[in-house]
Amino acid sequence: METGHWYRAGRLPYCDEDAPHFITHILTSVAPGPDYAAIEPIHQALADKDLLPAEHLVDAGYPDADSLVASQAQDMDLVGPVPTNQHWQQRAQEGFDIASFHVDWEAKVATCPQGQTSRTWSATHDTRGNAIINIRF
Repeated sequence: METGHWYRAGRLPYCDEDAPHFITHILTSVAPGPDYAAIEPIHQALADKDLLPAEHLVDAGYPDADSLVASQAQDMDLVGPVPTNQHWQQRAQEGFDIASFHVDWEAKVATCPQGQTSRTWSATHDTRGNAIINIRF
């Protein structure tokens, strides 16, 4: 079976009068790959050429939590619509979705909408090896 390729292009704004107004970077990747996986290689390629922008405009497939945090570490604003909440609580409009909780990252405590605070907070990994925080009430 032959694997297709997808061409991802990004237009990056520049405001310096002496610089181009937009920089276009093309990345060739495997077609079924997610768009958000292209952000890091694009940013690295631009950083290698000293062309990393202050603001990167993207469409809905690109922003995810990792890319938003990484772009801030590079002093760059990644601008685009973030994915909507797809958890069952939001779809069913029952229970509480994650946005309903207040999280105090420094104290490592979460508070539910009814005012109860979490009993445990543990950094761990999910089944795919992604870092997660397990909070229990």
